[in-house]
Amino acid sequence: MQRLKFHRSQSSLSLTPQLTRASASAGAAGESSSDGSPQQHQQQQQQQVRFRLWRISGDGACMFRAIAQGAQMATHGKAMSLQSEEVAAQNLRQSVVRELRRRREEMEPFLPGIAADFDEYCRTMSHPMAWGGEPEMVMAVHVVQRPITVYHMQGGELTPIVTYGDYLLGAVQPISLLWSGAHYDLLVPEGAVAGAATATAA
Repeated sequence: MQRLKFHRSQSSLSLTPQLTRASASAGAAGESSSDGSPQQHQQQQQQQVRFRLWRISGDGACMFRAIAQGAQMATHGKAMSLQSEEVAAQNLRQSVVRELRRRREEMEPFLPGIAADFDEYCRTMSHPMAWGGEPEMVMAVHVVQRPITVYHMQGGELTPIVTYGDYLLGAVQPISLLWSGAHYDLLVPEGAVAGAATATAA
């Protein structure tokens, strides 16, 4: 796994790649392994990428907002308005819940400890303010047909935690999210869209 050294440079957030031998955990379906070719491809991409930080509203739907906005930018090269983002996030949420129900046999074993009843879990997840988690991240990959890489800050470094949908790496541009423990923001490749606060990885 690669660690990206994090430091502030005036108004920008500068991320300098540093390779480590640590590996991301591979648990739920769709996560990348530490020694497969998708992971190697991911490391090569991360060594070259420059990110810009796109702030996402903290309204309980930040994961869905970030993924919807990331898919929009990757597909069309421009951002949605906040109003359009809200609608797209809710549409994505409903598509994710439909995908959960369609893949019930595949996903139900992951839910004990999260929810006692699968149908009740899906009803709860349909609520606009319900926080999305790992099952929804896995299903979102199927909906948007893009890999999703989640990063977090640890010890002053931006560290990739896991990639969902690693089988899509190299075929399409991944969506990169920054997880702060209770919130998701979007990491946008530099030059992909105008208007994001600078956050770069050299």
